Amino acid sequence: MTRSPHCFFRPCLLVLLALPAVSGCARNPSMDILGSYFPAWAFCIALASFLTLIVRQILRRFDWEYQLAPLVLIYPCLALFFCLSIWLVLFGVR
Repeated sequence: MTRSPHCFFRPCLLVLLALPAVSGCARNPSMDILGSYFPAWAFCIALASFLTLIVRQILRRFDWEYQLAPLVLIYPCLALFFCLSIWLVLFGVR
């Protein structure tokens, strides 16, 4: 049984189309903290959680939290905003 030449070109075409998407993984952003490497995303999530707690305390102190609804959606979105902003500022394209 002979194979058609098209059977070979399809997998090669898929690999060639996937190469630009995978090329973004060339750099591994890690931080050296006390001799141990931590992923940068873990640092961003920790700092964003801390900032979200600070904003929550400020909103409660000035009694502005009641104006935000639904809180179950507001605080995760605020944490995501902080996380992505920190990532862009510290580890963005240079």
